Amino acid sequence: MKFLLAFSFAILLSSGVSAQNRLTPEQLRAFRLHEIEEAIKEKSHPAPAPTLAAPTLAAPTLNPQAEAAEKGSSDQTEAFGEAKISTSTPESEVHAAINPVDTTNIVISPIHNGTTFGMPIYYTKNFGKTWAKSSFSPGPSVSGVSVTGGGDPVFAYDANGKLYLTWIDTYKWSYLSDTSHGAMYWASSTNGGQTWVRSKTGTISSSWSQISSGRLVKTTGFDDKQWVACDRSTSPYHNTLYVAWTKLGLDSAGIMLARKLPGVDSVEVPVRVSSPDLIKVQFSSIGVDAHGGVHVTFMGSLDLQNYAIYHAYSADGGMTFKPEVKIADADIPNNSADAMGDVLFGIRINGNYPCPHLSIDTANTGNLYMVWNALGSDQNLGNGTQIYFSRSIDNGATWSDTVRINNDPYSDVPIDHFYPSIAVNGHGTISVTWYDRREDPNNQIARYYMGQSANQGYSWINTPVASQPMDFSHVQDKDGGPTYGFGIGEYTQVLTTPYYTIPVWTDDRTNDGNLRIYAAFYPSDLIPAVKTLSDSLFIKIRDTANSNLSDVSIRIIADSLAYRVVDSLYRIQKTSGVQPLRVTSVEGGIELIDPYPNPAKSMIKTGFILSYGAHAQLLVTNILGETVASLFDGNSEAGERDFTFDASRLPNGVYYLNLESDLGFVRRAFSVTH
Repeated sequence: MKFLLAFSFAILLSSGVSAQNRLTPEQLRAFRLHEIEEAIKEKSHPAPAPTLAAPTLAAPTLNPQAEAAEKGSSDQTEAFGEAKISTSTPESEVHAAINPVDTTNIVISPIHNGTTFGMPIYYTKNFGKTWAKSSFSPGPSVSGVSVTGGGDPVFAYDANGKLYLTWIDTYKWSYLSDTSHGAMYWASSTNGGQTWVRSKTGTISSSWSQISSGRLVKTTGFDDKQWVACDRSTSPYHNTLYVAWTKLGLDSAGIMLARKLPGVDSVEVPVRVSSPDLIKVQFSSIGVDAHGGVHVTFMGSLDLQNYAIYHAYSADGGMTFKPEVKIADADIPNNSADAMGDVLFGIRINGNYPCPHLSIDTANTGNLYMVWNALGSDQNLGNGTQIYFSRSIDNGATWSDTVRINNDPYSDVPIDHFYPSIAVNGHGTISVTWYDRREDPNNQIARYYMGQSANQGYSWINTPVASQPMDFSHVQDKDGGPTYGFGIGEYTQVLTTPYYTIPVWTDDRTNDGNLRIYAAFYPSDLIPAVKTLSDSLFIKIRDTANSNLSDVSIRIIADSLAYRVVDSLYRIQKTSGVQPLRVTSVEGGIELIDPYPNPAKSMIKTGFILSYGAHAQLLVTNILGETVASLFDGNSEAGERDFTFDASRLPNGVYYLNLESDLGFVRRAFSVTH
């Protein structure tokens, strides 16, 4: 069947069709079957899973913690940076969300692929200092079935801090081994992700497909890649949950949207968002503006040769949508006519997505911001995938010309940048994160990067986020490999508060296929706001102590350089990149003891604790990332090691203790004041 579908699909691509009405019924059916088969294959995970019941857990009332734990005085100097969140089993394809009424509460969920398949939920209520794992296990709503796969865990908080989770499961009944069922579910939590409640009507959509002798013979389709958002505005649709997804079917396919009204325990009948003229659509993203308008974006094609990123808008709470507007053309790897076979190294063939994501500046301008990765706009430029950006200042009616966010020079050989995520904070600063291979001319080794703009995307600062790179030759989807056919997923996330930017991503820095989930906590006030003016840059600097703003004009060579405030007089110093203030290990395998006293004049006490014996290195660095002292470098047994460091000869300023071991990476800040 795979050969027949592939053969039919190849004929379809080479036939030069330009609209759906030029496809024969046989061609259209072959393409639809191919889409459904690929979606089911993507959601299948080979690791066996036990029979699951459908758990329903009570959700006790939570006393919300104050935002001061995030932005308050003492805690702010202790936190934060890169944190490893996963367990010892490979985890990937992660989503995360932050509570709008208690920003110390963050939730993260990846796909877990070990001896059993699952989607664990990690949560923190102290802004990442410690993490816990919920006892809730997302699974089918029916008992007595065998879970064969699934994924796409996606969160959304409403305006009151109620948390929603949606996910997909695939499963089989023992007496119907030739039939694969798929379903999309939702659950809610009122205590920040600790416990969850499932409704008896908590199914968003369902489907089934019958396979005989390796052939897909009957199917109701498949519903894939949902994205969710809640209306946090004061509109009549306040606290409505919206779910957008891709419906794959033989008779029809398109981007769909369903909503769950507040106080109602089920989702409504879905409506179609995309036009029937689009033969292929995929990868929806959704946002709600400050007036309750619903915005859905997605990838689409009219002819299976040329692709574009689209936007659709609803002014009536998602009940009807205006015709989609093209944001930009996008040349998609292994999809566009001139990019067939041009795939991302280390990524499964059907995972070469443009990952279009939407973010809305609801607190300031009302602008809509889009990012995606592509090989170019209307043609393959031959430089590898780049991260592209566009804005709309008129509610999506028109969109700006595309801007390339990654600022490394074009190479003579393809260098890929892919899987972006985007968020905008309360001050209007846009943050975009992605995997970036600029450091490797062979286009295999990547590091997770971040780009930020404080001028609506007119200029961007780039900085590496991950402290270590990863070799994608070890994360390829190969059956029998260390990840059992499991690889880097296309979902990552970046979160923002007015004070911090928090990238969340999958990492294989150990280069052995044992994928882990990492999060980094970057103080937003250390990211300068930049606007190009002639050959100078205006940098807006916030004095954290006095909450003052000052504009300083300086002349620099390139807008990719990072600067940071060194005192209250707004004197600035060039750095090698913005550094996080603290890193914590979530697994408990590694812990860095707080430096004491802090601030210090001379002697400082610190140390570390390892749960297992491992090689470790403890360094002191300045704000430029330069090493000023080495406290330990060697093999360490499990347990605690204590150190005393003389800082009397160091100039006044901020310094970092950096602990790196086989168990993870931890950084904490301290200051020297004589």
